[in-house]
Amino acid sequence: MSELQEILSGWLGYFFSDGRYRLVEIDPDGTSGYDFIAWASDILIWRLSSHRFQVLLEYRPVTGKDDDWYTTDLLVRLIFGKRVSSSTLTKEVTEWIEQNLVDIESRFSEERLSATMRELQELERIRGKELFG
Repeated sequence: MSELQEILSGWLGYFFSDGRYRLVEIDPDGTSGYDFIAWASDILIWRLSSHRFQVLLEYRPVTGKDDDWYTTDLLVRLIFGKRVSSSTLTKEVTEWIEQNLVDIESRFSEERLSATMRELQELERIRGKELFG
């Protein structure tokens, strides 16, 4: 079992407990350039990836562009307004997502999607300024 498969089953198994999420794409051997596993509901697509010795969990709305992925540090900042120093996935972040998944999904509902995307784009801009001036 690959590291990503272990993380998915050990830390992120809650995504599959009620049948709302399904696996949609798997490349655990990195034939696409990096290792990843993706799963989706009717609202969100999540992607667990390993790139440059970092494990990341990214997400985007199902209706979003294929290259519009956001990292979990922006998600924490969106919901709580709290800056997270790294986008590398930790067990604590996966536990936070599990506890807040209903709220996270509601942010990407049809009624709130446009506002959420504007907020994420602004947070991305702010993070860029913080990191690179």
